[in-house]
Amino acid sequence: MKEKLYLSKEDKKVMGVCGGLGEYFDIDSSIIRIIFILLLIFVEGPFFITYFIIGAILPNKPYRKSNEESEERKESISEEANEEVNEEANEEVNEKINEQVNNEENKDK
Repeated sequence: MKEKLYLSKEDKKVMGVCGGLGEYFDIDSSIIRIIFILLLIFVEGPFFITYFIIGAILPNKPYRKSNEESEERKESISEEANEEVNEEANEEVNEKINEQVNNEENKDK
């Protein structure tokens, strides 16, 4: 079953109608906005009102994140944590190498 059609919270300029349609149809919302503008120019009055009627009818997207978004966020956090651990480990290794190099230089003197 396809996801429900909602107003977009993240990708909105006026009411989120074009952003919501873009998310629903998996199309760039800029293309939807261009189509809306062209329809507004050529259809005039009734289409302008239709936009606001659609905006009033469509529900806001629920706050809960989907499992997919949650998993993406978990992976992102995990990757960031791994990068931090790797950086810290690299710093420790570099410090030990520098200590050994300094010790060998001191022995040579």
